[in-house]
Amino acid sequence: LGKTNPYGGHVFPTDHHYVLHRRADNMPLSGIQSDVRAPSDMRLLMVVLDQTTAPVARTDYMLYFYACDQVQVMFFHIQNLTPSLKESIGEIAENCQSVTNGVVKSNTCEAYPNIAIKAGDVIGRTNSYDFGMEDYRKPKLPFQHAVRTAYTVSPYDYFTAEIRSMYQPFLGDASKSDQATLLPSDFVARDANTGMGSIMYDVAGTASGNWYKPGQPDFPESPHVSLHGDYIKATTQRHFSIGSSLGTSEIGRYAFAVEFSGTVNLDFDRIVPGPTVYCYDRFITQSGAPTNPAKTRIVLVRMDSANEIQIETRIAESCAKAGPTLELTAKAVRFVR
Repeated sequence: LGKTNPYGGHVFPTDHHYVLHRRADNMPLSGIQSDVRAPSDMRLLMVVLDQTTAPVARTDYMLYFYACDQVQVMFFHIQNLTPSLKESIGEIAENCQSVTNGVVKSNTCEAYPNIAIKAGDVIGRTNSYDFGMEDYRKPKLPFQHAVRTAYTVSPYDYFTAEIRSMYQPFLGDASKSDQATLLPSDFVARDANTGMGSIMYDVAGTASGNWYKPGQPDFPESPHVSLHGDYIKATTQRHFSIGSSLGTSEIGRYAFAVEFSGTVNLDFDRIVPGPTVYCYDRFITQSGAPTNPAKTRIVLVRMDSANEIQIETRIAESCAKAGPTLELTAKAVRFVR
């Protein structure tokens, strides 16, 4: 949980795990598909057909199941449904719409079947997918702004201890974005303090958490930004996840080694309202992006009130080389929550 991918529309920490299949012979994935099986008895109540047209054409399915009335299980990016399931779903043609964040363009349509699925049933085949879960029996996560993901949990916490322990060593990320050439040596494990990950970093009265561009809908997330903890190295790194409002050339994940004092790379939960402009630099290259503007940028942040910040990106090698004093310019963008 908690990875961001602003290029793909995930500006806020994601409410699901990313699953990459691993070949038994430890060779690259090379697009090889594997079965995806239902983890429990469930009912399939919603299907979304997602046809991405740019930057790369792709068609896949998002499946929404209910294990009971208050527990929803989600599988996204399933490339091929089983023939029997596809036939049972029928035509997918409701609520069709086009969505773009300025980089990725896709067309989606929905269907609302009511199909019983047994634990262990094959629901489709794919070489990678997203796996998420919401439990409405749990207390809401304390976001500062109402969100649609307030009941997110990790599905791996709901497996038996024996099965969960089998998955635990594989929770991490890949060190590069090209799935077709991934090897086991490209795996980066989460540190011990990260656990299953988190999506909630809002801290009242500080800059930490999700921020929204005024006048834009909450979803899609593309116009917004998030200032949050790292999903792999929770104790030592922080992230800016920047969407399209600062310009399409600035979209990206900006990861850095966190500091706990001063005005450079300061932890987000230590920024409070006031006139100080905080500067961030020396960003760490990460996987998952076709280009990484963070390598040649600094980011400036000022918190004007408990519910308002301004952010500006600037081309510079470091905060020190950008000048002795740093002030926001007219390029700064205002976000609220």
